[in-house]
Amino acid sequence: PNDAFVSRFLGLAPLFEVVDERVIETVTLDEYLGSQGVARVDVLELDTQGSELEILGGAAALLRDSVLALQVEVEFAPMYTDQPLFGDVDAHLRGYGFSLFDLTRYRGRRATLAHHQPTRGQLLWGQALYLRDHDRLPTTQQQLRLAVLASFYQCDDYALEIVDQLPNTLSSAEQAAAAALGRRLRGGKGSILVECLRRLDRSPLRGMFRRLGRSWMSAADAFLEVTRRSDGTWRD
Repeated sequence: PNDAFVSRFLGLAPLFEVVDERVIETVTLDEYLGSQGVARVDVLELDTQGSELEILGGAAALLRDSVLALQVEVEFAPMYTDQPLFGDVDAHLRGYGFSLFDLTRYRGRRATLAHHQPTRGQLLWGQALYLRDHDRLPTTQQQLRLAVLASFYQCDDYALEIVDQLPNTLSSAEQAAAAALGRRLRGGKGSILVECLRRLDRSPLRGMFRRLGRSWMSAADAFLEVTRRSDGTWRD
């Protein structure tokens, strides 16, 4: 851990306390999967406290030939000594045809400010979702699996884009699966709450509901300022 940096933030240093050190032998992901006879991995998730890029460096074949979706922890500030940051991980994955689709962000506040005072804090780390660029995939089977994964991660617009451009070279079972996915994506109306809000937005009382919505958001922001954000780190 970069103790000099994390100690500047409220409540962060205890999370990085070193309680034990061990030396272990490791192998790359490519080597391990090859030794186990694993030919395909569609989804990969990494959360290894700053060593994600090093692990990805040992997974060149996996990223090139197999992985379609990737969830990876990224840091925007040096919380570990000499660690790669988000820009390094992002550039590496884009080189393999991945695009950033979503990012859950975590912020921290410095201990210099009183707890009751509002602050945006600093963006420290996040959980990033990357999906493969479908037009760079060599097989239609991979494209179909990517569409299913995109829908799973609630990227339905991307899933439908993939389904709409699938060629007619799929098997009958795969064509049926693609057609069913397309119907579901086009026919979905969303949750009951979303549908009610849409109707309210079309009603004559639209202006009043929007003002109420803005007031509610302001109240929610104020609540965060005096509760979660006073703890030191929070998700936004």
